[in-house]
Amino acid sequence: MVKKLVLLLAVVLCGISPATVTVLHGEDKSPKTSGPFEAELDKPKSKYWIYVPEDYTPYRSWPMMVVFHGTNGTAQQFITLFMSEARKNKYILVAVKSSGAAWKEFDEEMVMNTIKEVSKNYKVDPDRMFLAGFSAGGFMTSFVGFKHNTMFRGLGLMSPIPFAPGVGKSMALMVVCGDMDTNYPKCKSAYEMLKAQKCDTEMHTMAGVGHKLDDKAIPWVFTKFAERLNNPDNLLKRGKKAAEENRYLDALDCFNRIISILEDGKDEKKEDKIQKEAEAELKKLDKIASDKYKQALKKIEAKKTEDAVKLLEEIVNQFEGTSAWNDAKEKLNELKKPDEKPAGNAPEENNEK
Repeated sequence: MVKKLVLLLAVVLCGISPATVTVLHGEDKSPKTSGPFEAELDKPKSKYWIYVPEDYTPYRSWPMMVVFHGTNGTAQQFITLFMSEARKNKYILVAVKSSGAAWKEFDEEMVMNTIKEVSKNYKVDPDRMFLAGFSAGGFMTSFVGFKHNTMFRGLGLMSPIPFAPGVGKSMALMVVCGDMDTNYPKCKSAYEMLKAQKCDTEMHTMAGVGHKLDDKAIPWVFTKFAERLNNPDNLLKRGKKAAEENRYLDALDCFNRIISILEDGKDEKKEDKIQKEAEAELKKLDKIASDKYKQALKKIEAKKTEDAVKLLEEIVNQFEGTSAWNDAKEKLNELKKPDEKPAGNAPEENNEK
């Protein structure tokens, strides 16, 4: 019933009906550039700003945050505001621009198409997509996020005007507002409603701050999302899913992070079980890498150099940290030495005289 009421409120406020948009997993497509730059969307015709981490690689999946400016704001302002934390936390960051001075209901199409385009061009992790916005952008965050609540992992609701809680139990909902902001009573009330509905929610009150963001607000939102993502249960689930999908580097990242988090000596029985599972999964991945390396050696012995290079490149790109990684890297360098003949499968010998 609550869900129906919230969706009805969204329809009344924005004049559109609920719809479902599916974002496909990003393709292995290297970007043309990294760092912040402006990009253009064809349909509807619009521009957005995007920050791509300087160490981006298509062999790893990346979290993404889409941010919404307030009334009379710009996408460039918000890419600048959020970029320091995005770089620190290794996020792809996208700042969208409203069609006018303020956000309108039809801007949703542009937002969703922008997300689809970025997810095609970059290796975006569909399980780590977030939205955040300030003021009217906070409302747009809640409108898009609650409407497509199974798509996003969390929302950063920063001094929103207003927002309609109730369809966010699958998301982390982080509320930020200054106690001198005229929106504060409504934000506080909405936060209490989220808590009563047993949503995963927290609120950061900026003391002595009006309708603006202090220097702690954005880092706080990223920190709270990181706490959810780095939960050992969550990491184990994500790591196993990545291994099943042959996203080996993502799987290694998850399992190694579990070991790092739990090696402080504070392990309870449940944590000890998770750590042992992570160690077992790492051994499986290590064996896969070792088997691929053995296959590569056999290809070299059979003078099928091109096939060997492909296997070695796969190990180097996707199995960093495994026992075979250094050996594969050295062997690959040997095969690619400039004084050697170009890689290629050797033709079969012709024994005819």
